[in-house]
Amino acid sequence: MGAILIKKKEKPKLSLLYVVVIVLIILVSISVVIISISFNKTPRNGEGVPLYLGSRIFGKIVVDELEVSLSQFQDTALPNPCILMFGLTTCPHCHNMYEFFQKHYPDNYRAFWIDTDRTAAELFMMLVDIETKNGVPQHYAMAVPQTVIVVNSKVKAVVIGEVQEAEFWENLLKNN
Repeated sequence: MGAILIKKKEKPKLSLLYVVVIVLIILVSISVVIISISFNKTPRNGEGVPLYLGSRIFGKIVVDELEVSLSQFQDTALPNPCILMFGLTTCPHCHNMYEFFQKHYPDNYRAFWIDTDRTAAELFMMLVDIETKNGVPQHYAMAVPQTVIVVNSKVKAVVIGEVQEAEFWENLLKNN
């Protein structure tokens, strides 16, 4: 009779592909945590001013640096309250907002064209920097038009995008 050979069970070997997949899952998980933490850097305890994407609130941002820089315009007798729009001369949404504000708030509105005015461009880049430090994604922070509501030399709200709803602007000016 022949001998029966019994094979020993070998422990399964981890394939290189299996290890790579696990490492990738770990890296993606870490990246998701880091990204979510960075997007949740909005001010705590209600500090900061509201930031709107269109007419919807995105969160709050701290704008102390911007207020200091806007104080340089005290000499130009900005109205109170004041609506400051940052825009590009080539942007149709900026021109729509320009016309909207000229119609509804001609005495309280100032346009800052960032492609033709160096000071306006510097202020806008400061605003972009403030927004990104507060967790606003850069593609939103760099968008125009951006409108800043200023009351008694204090920034009260920032609005990114075109919003042609008079009631929205009335509420921002009234509630601030």
